[in-house]
Amino acid sequence: MRKTFLLLLFFLNFSAQAEKISQVNISGNNTVSRGTVLNSLLYEVGDNVEEINLTQMIKSLYQTGLFKDVGINFKNGELNINLIENPIIKYIDILDYDDGEVLSIENLDSMKKNFKFESGKTFIEREYKKFLNVIKELYKDNGFYNLSIEEKFDLDEENRIGITLKISENEKALITSFNFSGNSFFSDSDIVDFFEIGEPDFFILNFFTQKDSFNLNLFNAGLENLKQKYLDAGFLDFQILNEKIQVAENGESIEIEIKILEGNRYKFGNINLFGNFLEVGKSNAVKKIQFSKGDFFDRKKLINSLNDIEDLFANYGYAKVKIDAKINDSDKEFADIDISIIPEDRFYVRRITITGNNTTQDDVIRREFDIIEGQLYSKNNLDESIKKIKRLGYFSDVRLSTQVVEGSVDQIDVFLEVEETKTGTISFGISHSNSSGSSITAGIQQRNIFGTGNTFNGSFSNSEAVKDFSFFFSDPYFLDKKQTVRYGVFSKSTDGSQLDVSSYLLDENGFNIGYSAPVTKDLELGTDLRISKIDLQCGVLLSTSSYEESDCASSDVYDFVYSLEGSLNTLNDYYFPTKGKQFFNKLSIALPAGDYQYYQINSSYKHYTPIGDNLTFKFSTKFDLATGYGGKNLPFYKRYFAGGSSSVRGFDFNSIGSKYANGLAKGGELSLLSNISVISPFSIVKDSENMRIGGFVDLGGISEKMSEFDPGDLRASTGIAFTWLTPIGPIGVNAAAPLIKKTNDNISNFNFTLGSSF
Repeated sequence: MRKTFLLLLFFLNFSAQAEKISQVNISGNNTVSRGTVLNSLLYEVGDNVEEINLTQMIKSLYQTGLFKDVGINFKNGELNINLIENPIIKYIDILDYDDGEVLSIENLDSMKKNFKFESGKTFIEREYKKFLNVIKELYKDNGFYNLSIEEKFDLDEENRIGITLKISENEKALITSFNFSGNSFFSDSDIVDFFEIGEPDFFILNFFTQKDSFNLNLFNAGLENLKQKYLDAGFLDFQILNEKIQVAENGESIEIEIKILEGNRYKFGNINLFGNFLEVGKSNAVKKIQFSKGDFFDRKKLINSLNDIEDLFANYGYAKVKIDAKINDSDKEFADIDISIIPEDRFYVRRITITGNNTTQDDVIRREFDIIEGQLYSKNNLDESIKKIKRLGYFSDVRLSTQVVEGSVDQIDVFLEVEETKTGTISFGISHSNSSGSSITAGIQQRNIFGTGNTFNGSFSNSEAVKDFSFFFSDPYFLDKKQTVRYGVFSKSTDGSQLDVSSYLLDENGFNIGYSAPVTKDLELGTDLRISKIDLQCGVLLSTSSYEESDCASSDVYDFVYSLEGSLNTLNDYYFPTKGKQFFNKLSIALPAGDYQYYQINSSYKHYTPIGDNLTFKFSTKFDLATGYGGKNLPFYKRYFAGGSSSVRGFDFNSIGSKYANGLAKGGELSLLSNISVISPFSIVKDSENMRIGGFVDLGGISEKMSEFDPGDLRASTGIAFTWLTPIGPIGVNAAAPLIKKTNDNISNFNFTLGSSF
């Protein structure tokens, strides 16, 4: 019986093999062409057909994604194909999601494109399910464990389908506990700081930071940061043994536990450098090593050392250097470091390409480069060039890249991409005092007129206190040399009673001319001559003051002031420096050719130091001194004043120091101002590259006479300052409270300025 059955199968199989396709009949293809179906088959008319290959034909048609159902049979030489097409997507509506929290129009469009899940495309159920699962996983990764999605399908008579997904996000799971075990080197609070998520901050701060809002990507980034911190500290065997994310049954809270193994903390062992040092010299490379044998292993110092060695070779023209560091930690206490250095050929700059400067002329940027086309490549010269370009203040962003010329072994192209900022600034100030009421001032400045790099200031103000017109021009590359020529004219009328100082009317008209030139790449020296005619009228209070009578008794006097000045600048940015220093010193003397005899010393210093990755420490101090000589007094309106946003914040404008009988400030011959600040990007806001916030302490005071300085005259304040670099200039807001004050001081806790920054 069994033999008979096998013979029958053999006969049937042989018959199927022997039969040929004589005709192909297709039904059910309403939108898919016959040719598309035939192209998907494995056979054509005239071919022999085996039963096993009919199954393969069905699979091939399914793989096109065009059909919901496929049936094939072969009878009497005819291949019959019965199809049910997948519908065409008519529309896809995704509703009720919180835009930007997890989903956005942009990432939904990208996902639809990736899954070919768009209007006009064929609806494929498996791709739809993948699309839906991606959405669900995205929400889960962001802590939405109670998500529900209502699906609605609308299939019309023309086999077109509309899809509506209604999303109910529900409450997001919040982190209620974040615990660690196995750590001793870093405390729990230290490790928490390595993560952007964790247990909630103080509730007001948490409203902005959303620290307790779970996000899987941020959690994984925190784990990686934790690993790096331990590796940086020398724990080369560090491991994360377990991380447990426990979601409550109601899906609204999360408990996180992380178990770690610190392992041994290693020290640096033998440090070996080998390779081809060329003219750079091995001794110079060794000097770039930032650690010594016996120091605790510090991966940052190792990486920085390798980078410094690479930069050293780059300064000699070797733009490509292969540097490998091998760490041997076999003895569990010391890690030997083997550093291999293999430089390639020297490179020369073929071309410097500048883009993004729609207004600023090319030569204004190129003249700041310390390297030219055809010159030997030098990374140090390029870095210094970028610093100088940033210090111009014309650009909000400056990016440098290099690329080896294709087919060349010794040429490199330099690409500089800049993003221009508004170099024309509008200054606007509003102040208020009990004695003078409100005052409004305004001014316009253009530091890069017509993209030439020249400065033009045309200022006009008309307020209760000051009526001012001035014209100023400066060319920093006079006669195509790095020499600055500046000149201007001015006319100014001042009503002292409106400045919270004293009662006088002052009209001053004149001009100034100056010249400066660099001594070194960072140091510049200059000279200036200012000539003005002054008409002064004093109120009763000043006319009867002891040493101010001589000023008030005269009118139509002339002031000839000659100045020498020096400035040094190594800051790495114009608006928001994070590193470097700036020093300015100016000595001015009123020449005997005029009616006044006095001298002034104005000195200022700023120093910026990075603290970690995001913080900057700033220290600044300012010293101003002015006094008469040759038996004459300093004109009273040349005195210095303090108080307000530009000096000691928290005190009213021009209110610090000795006062007249009516309570208005006299000013003084000596002014001392100092400030310390810790500045950070305003990271709680998206796209905050042009925002800074910081805490500060201000200290300053005014001494009426230089010889009468008393530390007890100093005032101090502390507070918070915010700066935002907008298209119309920097906006500053600060809130301050006095730390050291006098009984009769005028306090101003809040101040707004336009045209100032840290």
